[in-house]
Amino acid sequence: MATGRVDVRAEPGWRRPRLTPSLAEVYRTVPVGQPVWWRKALAFAGPGYLVAVGYMDPGNWATDLAGGSAFGYSLLSVILISNLMAILLQGLAAKLGIATGRDLAQACRDHYSRPTSIALWVLCEIAIAACDLAEVIGSAIAEPLVRDPASLGHRDHRARRAAGAAAAAQGLPPA
Repeated sequence: MATGRVDVRAEPGWRRPRLTPSLAEVYRTVPVGQPVWWRKALAFAGPGYLVAVGYMDPGNWATDLAGGSAFGYSLLSVILISNLMAILLQGLAAKLGIATGRDLAQACRDHYSRPTSIALWVLCEIAIAACDLAEVIGSAIAEPLVRDPASLGHRDHRARRAAGAAAAAQGLPPA
């Protein structure tokens, strides 16, 4: 005899059952016909562009330029290791999503206790704030470089310009 109740049991290895898919509002398909090959290729341009912007935004470029001008090639190994770690973590997150149907936040909430989940959430918010702070600092570094690209090679370009203007006013050759 059916009671009308839905059997909601957690899957093995999880504390809570998954009631809805991750991002349920976008968990649909879009009907498409038989597109030509170039339209099919263009369908991947949007997500590819978003990923490219995430890695190559102006703040990152400015921070990389400033670090490279200050430390030369000694930071190259750090950049390589951080990019390899990003590739590893993104691959693991993709595997988690494909295998379980949960994103990382849902998996942590469903697997860990409530205090641990809250601590992980607070740590993630701190990491997000730190990344945003790096973007702001990178943009602040990039802004003068965009206004005066000649200043890339000279840290004291304003002092040199002022000295050159003063020398020109006195009729002396620039230094």
